[in-house]
Amino acid sequence: MGELRKRLIHEFHDTPLAGHKKVRATMAEFQKRYFWPCKGADVEEHVKACVKCQMVKHSTQPKIGKLRPLSIPKQNFYSILMNFMTCILKVAGNNAIMVIVCRLSKWSAFVPCSKQATAEKVAQLFLDNCVRHREFPWDIVSVRGLLFQTQF
Repeated sequence: MGELRKRLIHEFHDTPLAGHKKVRATMAEFQKRYFWPCKGADVEEHVKACVKCQMVKHSTQPKIGKLRPLSIPKQNFYSILMNFMTCILKVAGNNAIMVIVCRLSKWSAFVPCSKQATAEKVAQLFLDNCVRHREFPWDIVSVRGLLFQTQF
């Protein structure tokens, strides 16, 4: 894009009189006076690269809810945390570690497993390594998604 084209687009978008309009509004004003091949792509590229527009642009993401603290468990193994450590070296066919922690006593278990383990396999590991030695918890806190939790 030539220097004159850049300057024209700047005048129709960046100046206080232009008001940093969106691509469609900038193009509507621009089309009344000027034409060159692929000017739509040039205007769109300029508007999307505009720093001021990016700073004041509203988010299209849904608002994040307020965080709620977890309640203090009533007794040992009433509530546990379960998470997975990945990105570790593969040892004996296992490339992840399932971490189980009692939220009250901080008792913990580290169980070797695979990143590709299904919910059924994780549930079996959980039964073999936690419930077998302790009791079944009332509450399991995990960062895994709802689909994982319902299959578990």
